[in-house]
Amino acid sequence: MTLPHDHPRSLASPVAATRRRAFTLIELIVVMAIIATIMSILLPSIAGARESARRLKCMTNLKGFGMAFSIYLKERGEILPYVRPLQEPPRPGSPNTPDMLDVLSEYIDVAPPRKPEFGEYYEYVGAPWACPSDITGRDESTEFQPVWATAGTSYYYLPGGLMMFFEATLAIPADRVAAHVTRLYERQNNAGVVMLDADPWHAPRRQDNRGHNALYFNDWRVEEMDSGSTRAPQFP
Repeated sequence: MTLPHDHPRSLASPVAATRRRAFTLIELIVVMAIIATIMSILLPSIAGARESARRLKCMTNLKGFGMAFSIYLKERGEILPYVRPLQEPPRPGSPNTPDMLDVLSEYIDVAPPRKPEFGEYYEYVGAPWACPSDITGRDESTEFQPVWATAGTSYYYLPGGLMMFFEATLAIPADRVAAHVTRLYERQNNAGVVMLDADPWHAPRRQDNRGHNALYFNDWRVEEMDSGSTRAPQFP
């Protein structure tokens, strides 16, 4: 029964209730422009954060090498290892065999990278031997190979280069040159670089000139070194 003052309740159409106004073309363009602006702001920040993370990992690698050098010196009479500055194939009869990687691997519990039999390049070089900022393969435009592929590591052992130099130019005997170079480092008041990432080998087309991560003698700290800084000890 319908009362005199009652009115039938109107029911909203389900279709009408669920209908939504669509974006207009102008609104879509505005939204896309906003997204593009946000991405242009965020992407460089993300890329910068990734590179910062890679550089931190590189510094961690060097810090591990510093601990290895510290233990080595305590066990070997406080003399830096007499090895070549980069990993090379063993040369029979050479007094500075084994190489740097073979020496360090005894103290960081990580096997050194090896080339496959009859191979020209190292197939895989992981942490701590390779810097994460290195390119991962041959650069097609420059024919550049990353240093880890040719030498087994991204890092250069500077005392080894000095030892080779003094042997060749000053005729310092092989059994004394390591002690001679170590004494030079001891006079530098913690300023002598022992190992650094070879920045030009990371990316051949990069021209940012940001410098190197460097491991310093004695206190074994790791810091970023400007490209123009002196890498070797100052000779008296």
